[in-house]
Amino acid sequence: PEKVQLLKAGIGNLEITWNPVPTADSYILQIQRFEAPIEQPPPTSLNPISLPLQSISAS
Repeated sequence: PEKVQLLKAGIGNLEITWNPVPTADSYILQIQRFEAPIEQPPPTSLNPISLPLQSISAS
């Protein structure tokens, strides 16, 4: 069969569709819960990099 398409999703329900297969007596759909990883902020450095200062003089 073709891919399952999501029509509508809510809290606790999914509405899906797919094209029927004429010779199929039944379908088995497996749904798995997926927890998205929580994004971590980049680590801060304890020793910041020192950049050389540039002197700007007015002419």
